[in-house]
Amino acid sequence: MLLFLLGLPLVGNLLLTKFKLLPTAKDLLLARLSLVFMTIGAVVIGLAGDLVLLVVGTVLLSVGGGYSLLTRSLLTSLIDKQHAGTLYTAIGVIENIGQLVAGPLVSSIFGVGLVWGDQWVGLPYLVVGASYLFSFLIISFVNLKSTEIPADCSFNEDVES
Repeated sequence: MLLFLLGLPLVGNLLLTKFKLLPTAKDLLLARLSLVFMTIGAVVIGLAGDLVLLVVGTVLLSVGGGYSLLTRSLLTSLIDKQHAGTLYTAIGVIENIGQLVAGPLVSSIFGVGLVWGDQWVGLPYLVVGASYLFSFLIISFVNLKSTEIPADCSFNEDVES
């Protein structure tokens, strides 16, 4: 909760003012960092052999919790405002499908971990960590220079010409 109320706004403001990043570049950088924290956190939880590591992994995982909001902000800044509703609807549908698939999948992976033995109980977190890593690799290829539209040019004018 403090992350959303204080952490992200303070770091975001610092990136905008001190480092002079554009808002889209700030969102992209913070989204990438969030995925790094989430990946490391999930892997640490998956490998945790004691309570201390479990707590450290949980903290790291929660620090990356702003990823979804940062990604929405980034995507919103890259489209015409009139299409924001469609974008949010698509994101909501995809998130719901992901949740429907993830529940049984994670449960099955946990069952496999139980069959493999006590040291594999954290297998679902290792798989989730791998999916975060995959997401990080995808978002690493995002190049804002090729997607930015000049402020004096509207999307509709580009389509008509």
